[in-house]
Amino acid sequence: MTENASFRCGTVTLLGQPNVGKSTLLNRILGEKVSIVTPKPQTTRNRIVGVLQASDSQVIFLDTPGYTERSGDMYKRMRASARDAAGDADVVVFVIDASASEKLTEHDRRLLAMGAESGAPIIVVLNKVDRVKPKDRLLPFIQDMMGVQGVAVVIPVCARNGDGIDPLLQEIRERLPVGDRLFPEDIYTNASERFLCGELVREQLLLQLRQEIPHGTAVVIETFEDARDEDGGGICHVEGRIVVPRESHKVIVLGKGGERIREMSTEARINMEKLLGSKVFLRMFVVVHSDWMSSPGALEEYGVGT
Repeated sequence: MTENASFRCGTVTLLGQPNVGKSTLLNRILGEKVSIVTPKPQTTRNRIVGVLQASDSQVIFLDTPGYTERSGDMYKRMRASARDAAGDADVVVFVIDASASEKLTEHDRRLLAMGAESGAPIIVVLNKVDRVKPKDRLLPFIQDMMGVQGVAVVIPVCARNGDGIDPLLQEIRERLPVGDRLFPEDIYTNASERFLCGELVREQLLLQLRQEIPHGTAVVIETFEDARDEDGGGICHVEGRIVVPRESHKVIVLGKGGERIREMSTEARINMEKLLGSKVFLRMFVVVHSDWMSSPGALEEYGVGT
């Protein structure tokens, strides 16, 4: 039996199409950056765990890859990751970009049906409502969604500025089961610092490279030597590989005279230092692995869809 009869703890899965703002929403809720954010679709490749700690609850969020029907082994793994996370949920939060459409697409309906299969209540989040004017344009959309099986409530939010987050969290908490904490009180993610550093490198690839290049890249951190001390001094030594499928992509990632990889590494290092609270030495190499996106072994090694 739980020590506190009113304490709630459970898992909340974030579902939605690519680029609807799931990662921005999670980072806003936690007040910490656990998921990288870029304007490009399929930024999130893995199931990211974020833990919101409160005196009366512990909410365990699962940020999933944007659900896409694109073919290929990598995208199959990403879809499987999202489906598995939905099956594990006590609550499903389905995120829609309210500024992109004023009606449910067939893709949205398939995803909502997948969420409903879990038996968990679905909270629909209409994100980016700051871009919708006048707001009453959303009313038919909300009525349409409330008629979908499994949908309990629709909440308009703006993850970018935080509007609507408090009502959303209240709706989530009311639907969580009573139970004790599953994670210690002092953590906000179970992701390792090594993993987060790799994601910060991949974020720069997505931000600084042309559209066709970043999704064919993977980042592997091979060395993470932690020499930090309790006074905030010391240094973390981080080295790894940027994996690309073609020699021509390697040339683009490196840039003329290595200029582009230096720029990306500098930005990634600055963000790593914010994350780790210390100086960071970062060195990345670019290697070619031509079939990695269709190799189960490589996808496993590079941690895609885990």
